[in-house]
Amino acid sequence: MFLLDVIGGANVSALHPNKPIVAYSCGCMIIVHDLLSDAKFQLVNHQNDVLALAFTPAGTGNSPNGGDYLISIDYNGNAGADADSAATMCMWNWSRGICM
Repeated sequence: MFLLDVIGGANVSALHPNKPIVAYSCGCMIIVHDLLSDAKFQLVNHQNDVLALAFTPAGTGNSPNGGDYLISIDYNGNAGADADSAATMCMWNWSRGICM
């Protein structure tokens, strides 16, 4: 547990279901990496460390191929009982960098 605290916590990742693309968290930021072109871009909307990532599976949304959206969830462990929300979920149109 001490090692995770030193390096900033555990990161999570998700593989696109049909393309050579991986998304991974880096604290409260998400990096989307196209493995073919080696292009990387950041998705920024969370205030706390991202704890879960998943691309939409095939047959969801507007495309039967899947992967059109990326879902991310963060969690604020310091939020008290009076807080509106200790967790935030974002559904990204990742190719446009937009949290919907």
